[in-house]
Amino acid sequence: MKLALSNHALYMPAISSAYARYGYGQRFKNSYDFTEKQLNFLDPNEGMFNYPYALYSAGQAAATDGAAQRTTFITKKERYKGLTTIIGDSGGFQIQQGTIKFEGNKTCERILRWLEGTADYSMTLDFPTGGIGKGRMEAHRNRLTRAGHDIAGMTARNGQSLDFNAALKQSILNLDYFVTNRKAGATKFLNVLQGRNEDESKAWYEEVKGFDLEGWAFAGLHQCTFSMVLNRLLDMWDDGYLQKAEWIHFLGISTFPAAYLFTAILRCIRQVNPAISISFDTSNAFTTAVNGLFYAWARQDKRVSKAEQYKLSEVAPEDEDVSLNDLCAHLSLSEDVPKQQLTAWNNVFALPANTHIGSKVRMSDLLSPRIQGGSRRMTSDGITFLMNHNADFLLRCFRRLNSNIDNSTDHEFMPPSAVMVKACIEQVFQAAFIDGNMVMARNIIGQTQATLDRLAIERFQ
Repeated sequence: MKLALSNHALYMPAISSAYARYGYGQRFKNSYDFTEKQLNFLDPNEGMFNYPYALYSAGQAAATDGAAQRTTFITKKERYKGLTTIIGDSGGFQIQQGTIKFEGNKTCERILRWLEGTADYSMTLDFPTGGIGKGRMEAHRNRLTRAGHDIAGMTARNGQSLDFNAALKQSILNLDYFVTNRKAGATKFLNVLQGRNEDESKAWYEEVKGFDLEGWAFAGLHQCTFSMVLNRLLDMWDDGYLQKAEWIHFLGISTFPAAYLFTAILRCIRQVNPAISISFDTSNAFTTAVNGLFYAWARQDKRVSKAEQYKLSEVAPEDEDVSLNDLCAHLSLSEDVPKQQLTAWNNVFALPANTHIGSKVRMSDLLSPRIQGGSRRMTSDGITFLMNHNADFLLRCFRRLNSNIDNSTDHEFMPPSAVMVKACIEQVFQAAFIDGNMVMARNIIGQTQATLDRLAIERFQ
């Protein structure tokens, strides 16, 4: 049995390593009317809700040799074959941050084997360009130069900075290791594209494209700088790679407008590659819960397109028996949204959080008792419950968005800026794929760049 091909871009919740160990060594501190294994939403039989897609990162789960050996509910042998799809991130970000020590082929070997035992599709081990401005590539540049790699020569050829070329060179060395040492059929690889601007993106693509892997991943500013994305997709089309790619992933973004546009890109590419999938991820559901943040409501309309979070310790009522869902309903009704829009999930514009675990857990399950009038802290179980709640709610939001895409012709559920970007994307692919006029397609990108990149400007301001 195999998962059906989705007609929408797929959200991949990036599961934390601690969450993935529940039911596999990690236990609740107290007893509840549900078990640890019911947190496993990949399991169609036990999970409180079921969703067959996720991202899992070697940056957390394989930071050391010991960590890489741990069994979780995401490990391949623990999953339902054919009924789930896991994308494995390679941990390049954590190496850049210094939380994983990079030891050349030794690190590549550990991460490669972990990916093969965990993921259906895997990122190659790239060195991100995002850390260049913070000086995080200098030590690696010096190391590579001492090892005899001509970083200065690369800079002379492509005109990019020394640190950019150090990141590129190490990524190519890692690619060589993965391709040479991979086990046939164990996992499929996505060639990661980095770059902080069009020139860097193009230079990176030209150097790595010859590895001819099973798909592509867009990292860094690519996530919502759509002029760069479209230029690279047209390059892939010109070079014959897009026609046969199985999967494209966008790293580190899960806004509603971006998801809307990824689905637009998917449907355009399906005209020339009917079997391709597109996905995107963030770890928001899990990382924000560590700080006691939970989603209470969301809006999808032309004025507001977001899911709103609150800090539980700041908004929790004194009544210990109030459920998380009841609190979310109260917070939703306190917002400037017409009450009739908050009555059902079928409404296009406003979505109050109403999750499976949210109906089961109370304030007393989530927060420690107040001591002498002081602030309340999240319990360790409570943090985990918020992770599950947040993931469940975000998935509901994306299901609602996908329903809106399919059933609303006026696109009132999206801000006008996103609707304009969608129109530009469709014009580019119409020119390239249908009209066969690549010059016109490139010209459209140039003429509409300000529109195409507007979401990136809004996101990073």
